[in-house]
Amino acid sequence: MEGSMAEQDDDSAAGWPIAIVMLDQTEFPDRDQLFAAIRRRIPSIVDSFPDSKEGASGLIVAADGKRCVAGYYPEPYPLEPDDQCIKSAWWWREARADLQHHRAYVAVAVVDEDGPVHRFATMAAVAAAVIETSSAIGVLWVPAEAVWRADKFREEVDSLSGELPVGSCVSVKLIGERDGDRRTYCGFTCGLAAFDLMEIEVRDFKGPAMKMIETILDMASYLIKSGPIIEHGQTIGHVGEGRFDVYHQPSTYVEGRMVYRLYLDADEDI
Repeated sequence: MEGSMAEQDDDSAAGWPIAIVMLDQTEFPDRDQLFAAIRRRIPSIVDSFPDSKEGASGLIVAADGKRCVAGYYPEPYPLEPDDQCIKSAWWWREARADLQHHRAYVAVAVVDEDGPVHRFATMAAVAAAVIETSSAIGVLWVPAEAVWRADKFREEVDSLSGELPVGSCVSVKLIGERDGDRRTYCGFTCGLAAFDLMEIEVRDFKGPAMKMIETILDMASYLIKSGPIIEHGQTIGHVGEGRFDVYHQPSTYVEGRMVYRLYLDADEDI
């Protein structure tokens, strides 16, 4: 990045949650086109360096006074084929093959103190604008330890008209197990911790995997919107519409972590 912009990126972005947009070409998007694409998604956006020279390899904008940096790096992002974000991407089976030849990336981060919902909605909008104006292949959403196809990520962001894309900010890791002749599923979220919430886990679900995943994501959306208001042993849902119990219990997968454990009945219309 150019001059003072690069210095601010290096000094301010360290340690903040980031999104990585991986590109097929070693070229930063046209600056004016990128800013216009961001403004279509965030009409109140302000260019923090409107007089930057043509060819600057980055952009710093401000949404409601909070600076967001899009910094360009003309080299592959250091992803390994066996990284968990690749191995756990059941929604993108070709992720390893599709991403292994990417040539550059844009790192997106809000570098001022901000609430997580506004922070991540801003980052998602800027990342979608980078995708629109570049040769993007995929997005690594670091807080969720998940990679998403660039077109699918942009589609979700743009369909929500500025609202938080929970399905991209929170991933659901899936594990299939055999219970005799029947297949069961375990699922757990990654990304709710970035909202100062406990993660969600389900074990031994005997119904369709997508039914479990949709329930987990609905629960995640509810928690992000309402906060940590679900108590230990609380029953969620309404009679006749599917109900399940929620307990605060130690995680099966991360030692020392407490989670929301959902007890789902495959026969309930959850």
